[in-house]
Amino acid sequence: MNVEQRYLEVVKRKETITSLELLEQINFFRKQEENKTELRHDTLLGIIRDEFEEEISLQKILESTYKNDRGREYPMFILGLNQSKQVLMRESKFVRKAVINYIEKLELELQKPLTTEDLIILQAESIKDVKGRVEVLEDKINNQMTIDYGNQRRLQIDISKRVYERADTVPKFVTEKGDFSKKNVKVIKLLFSAIYRDVKNKFGVTSYKDVRVSDYEDCLNFVKVWREDQSVRDKINEL
Repeated sequence: MNVEQRYLEVVKRKETITSLELLEQINFFRKQEENKTELRHDTLLGIIRDEFEEEISLQKILESTYKNDRGREYPMFILGLNQSKQVLMRESKFVRKAVINYIEKLELELQKPLTTEDLIILQAESIKDVKGRVEVLEDKINNQMTIDYGNQRRLQIDISKRVYERADTVPKFVTEKGDFSKKNVKVIKLLFSAIYRDVKNKFGVTSYKDVRVSDYEDCLNFVKVWREDQSVRDKINEL
């Protein structure tokens, strides 16, 4: 027996059974009895609701759901092994005894102590499951989560700093009286517009606030060495 088969054997030890599993066993033994009437799942759900009306109203038994092959969602119940026996009271003697025998085998499996090999297999599968969840979470953080307010603010400050650094490379405009011209403000606006545009294009976002966590450091480095393109220079020279 390989590890995968052993794992499947271990996880079969369970304390509950779904209405779908119970339905499968009932219909299997109905065929053995040559009963051509196949029990429908919705009929079984009606029996369960009737049999456990009080427990369901007190939410001791909760309705669950499952998806069929087409992805449509349908109701089902998850019952304890003893509860599942109670549902069988409406079946024939043959079917009732056969399904109860199946349920009792499940109960016997629960009583068997887990071997060291079983524990190692379950632990390995548990670690594998946790690892898979961590990988999904890391992917979500890296590829979907955007930077928080603190990082947004730092990026904004670095952008402003770089704009004024680039503005210092442009000769200042002065009026006839020697005052700074409003054209200098237009230079700053052109540079701000250009750097924000380039950040959005470079990192595929609609705002600097939407930069992904995984791209944050690259974005900071991009801003530190950013230079306006020639089209922006031409607009500045036309002022």
